[in-house]
Amino acid sequence: MRFFNNANFDFMSSRKYAYFASAVLILTGVIFYFVRGGFNWGVDFQGGIKLQVKFENPLTIKDLETVRGKLQATAKSLGKENNTIVVQKKLPDFIREKELLLQKARRENKIFTDYEEVMTFLAIPENLKANFLKHFSLDDREQKKDAININTSSIEVLRSQISNLMTQNEVENFKTTLTEIFAENPFIIEGVSLVGPAVGKKYQQSAFWAIFFALIGILIYVSFRFEFIYSIGAIVALAHDVLITLSVLIVLNKEIDLSVVVALLTLVGYSINDTIVVDDRIRESKKLVKGTIETVINTAINSTLARTIMTALTTFVAVLALFLFGGEGLRVFSLAFLVGIITGTYSSIFIAAPIVLDFEKRRA
Repeated sequence: MRFFNNANFDFMSSRKYAYFASAVLILTGVIFYFVRGGFNWGVDFQGGIKLQVKFENPLTIKDLETVRGKLQATAKSLGKENNTIVVQKKLPDFIREKELLLQKARRENKIFTDYEEVMTFLAIPENLKANFLKHFSLDDREQKKDAININTSSIEVLRSQISNLMTQNEVENFKTTLTEIFAENPFIIEGVSLVGPAVGKKYQQSAFWAIFFALIGILIYVSFRFEFIYSIGAIVALAHDVLITLSVLIVLNKEIDLSVVVALLTLVGYSINDTIVVDDRIRESKKLVKGTIETVINTAINSTLARTIMTALTTFVAVLALFLFGGEGLRVFSLAFLVGIITGTYSSIFIAAPIVLDFEKRRA
């Protein structure tokens, strides 16, 4: 890295090319977003079922591929022993569908008197009918322990019970299929969770606001630490990093789940650190370096270039190891962070600093 100690690159003369390259990358992501019909949301954000399954013997990559194909779900290995997997499957919004049907029945003051009638009305699957008869009643006089009255119970209670039944049904389907696949490898289901579509949408909103408020907090901090234009440059650079990272994930059709949100928040913190170092050196160079504002900013960037490259390189190698050897569960997280390291280093030099330059030239 001694070469970079005496670096004298004219970065600012290339800023318009950098603007164009960034615009092309982000536009590519936008095009793929509309072509694919939006993000490929994971279970966390779209809704579905998630199971953690532990096997007696380790699983191979081929085993995971078989699980994905048979269950039409994603399957990720956890831990070094390769005997625990997380299976996630997106499910249609059948709970919302049943809720709407129940609301319709209440609006019409419909009273159900026949079980076949209510199961047909609610479109209860054939393999769920036996369980439905056990857990629901049409009249409180029926001798059914803990049964819920379809005609008098609240829609929320009915919705919750139907949701539980359908979740149990999916779990049983998973168990049956896994038993067929791994007849000689016993397993236990360690955990089951169901994320409803409404909760998934709430998570989407929470993820957006988490990133938004992180950017606002950084804007306020940099405004106090430096001039306001430095904070604008920093925020544009961070938004740029997030958008390009999302663009890469959209182009590769990767699932957007909570791990991606963690990666985005992590890269925001990583990127702003490098940007602040560059901004601080620009502020010092304005007092010490004689010449045009382009010369001042180029000198500042070149003086921190060795540090920037070393920090990016060491972090990149560490995250690359996580990507290659960290298992399927960390693959998308580490991919997003790898892209973020590249874009964060790039944006500190070619986005944040040039915005300060363009502002200073206009003010001059």
